[in-house]
Amino acid sequence: MNLCTLFETALINTPDKTAVVCGDERCTYAELDLHSRAYALAFKKLGLNKGDRLGLFMPNRLEIIYCYFACFRLGIIATPTRIFSTTAELLYAAGKCGIKMYIVDSKLLSVVDGIVEQLPDLERILYLDRNDEIPADQLLEPYLDYTGSKIPPVSVEPDDPAWIVYTSGSTGRPKGVTHTHDSFYANAVYRDKTLHHSPDHVFLTTSFLCHCAASTSILLPILHAGGTAVFLQDESVEIVPAMIQKHQVTHAASSPTFWMKIISHPDCSRDHFSALQYATSGGDGVPVSLQDDFYAMVGIPLTASVGMTECGGYMTIPPPLEQKRGSVGKPIRGVEVRLVDEEYNDVPQGSIGQILVRGRNVMSGYWRDPENTKAAFKKGWFITGDLARRDDDDYYYFAGRCKNTIIRDASNVTPDEVEYVLNHHQAVKQSIVVGVPDAKHGQAVFAFIQPDNPEQPPTAKELTAYARTNLAERKEPGYYFFVSSFQGEGIMDKINRKKLEKKAAQLVEAGKAQAAG
Repeated sequence: MNLCTLFETALINTPDKTAVVCGDERCTYAELDLHSRAYALAFKKLGLNKGDRLGLFMPNRLEIIYCYFACFRLGIIATPTRIFSTTAELLYAAGKCGIKMYIVDSKLLSVVDGIVEQLPDLERILYLDRNDEIPADQLLEPYLDYTGSKIPPVSVEPDDPAWIVYTSGSTGRPKGVTHTHDSFYANAVYRDKTLHHSPDHVFLTTSFLCHCAASTSILLPILHAGGTAVFLQDESVEIVPAMIQKHQVTHAASSPTFWMKIISHPDCSRDHFSALQYATSGGDGVPVSLQDDFYAMVGIPLTASVGMTECGGYMTIPPPLEQKRGSVGKPIRGVEVRLVDEEYNDVPQGSIGQILVRGRNVMSGYWRDPENTKAAFKKGWFITGDLARRDDDDYYYFAGRCKNTIIRDASNVTPDEVEYVLNHHQAVKQSIVVGVPDAKHGQAVFAFIQPDNPEQPPTAKELTAYARTNLAERKEPGYYFFVSSFQGEGIMDKINRKKLEKKAAQLVEAGKAQAAG
């Protein structure tokens, strides 16, 4: 099944119903179909064919959705880039993926300027809108033809790639998570059936459409059900309660940090949430105190959910299932979950084990990376690196991570990726990066630094400036601690990140770590 037919039922039955709201803009199901066909025709004119990778670099706007469904229609592989990416991060992902063309928001011109010359596979960049620095021949708009957009979907196999995004995992540099037409379709159907979606449902998320969560857990399921998906165009907290009320939002998802900001905003009241039936949070641990505050403000539970780019949101507590305080719920429809020990044997009920996931919703693998793909699976089960326990009612409770990933503002930060950058600084001999608790962002990045010359160590300000040119802001270290050696200092005899995390937290609390300059 080609994913471009995902909303076919709604297109036939309710073509004039609002399908997507993005800030102040919206489109009906008929308009979504018309625009995505026009974009598909433009891509075909531009020489894109089945299997080509099309880079999409833009904030939340209707055009990214048009591009997604245009890509699905032609069998092109949509490859979104996270909007906070630096030029270096973009070059790495685009080079690994072999992106043939980029569609870019003009506001991001400075990030992509000059990359065509550095990427042999990249033929051109086209912009969605013009500014003084963008000539007319670099705009996508002239290629769009809404009168001749009767372009049939190409035939695709279930395991044909539909979407690739480069994401930080637990080790190494970012890997290209590859979802197929079937895995994306399964994510849509599984979530739709689990949450009992209907055409009356309106689902708002504060996440970005270039991320997996917004696509697999909100956009695709709600379009499949014939409802309405609502997205922000910026991160202005003050507009969210009004948007929830204005659009009579029935379902909502946000990170713990953002929910804290929403319900504590002085303009927020229970009246804003009168239509809300289901609210969820994930990406990192959901504090019980936040759940209590949310219930006091909104009057319904804030459900914790678990998900990953590799397999979408795979656990939650849908209404009318009984809510259990502190639980992340049960696997969604169609998904199997196991808890295993280090030998991959199932652990007893109530014991903590690593979460393994199996289902059609799971990615096919990492793009052209057989080694990491093989390491991510055990006999057909995806290895999440997350820990949980299960109670007698088969509810799951998140218990931490056995991987080293730092979770900041609901996004993954891989220590290896930050270390890779810091270790290339001429004054750094070695760095070890860990996460420390941060009340505002969940975790902050903490870097232990061994200078190349202990007599002339780099400053925190210097390292921050260097990191900023190579890493997205959320990945920059917030704290530094300088050591003359990693041996014999009482910090570690070998890399023991759990021990280092405790040490880093103590240093921050004691005020002995240097804040980023």
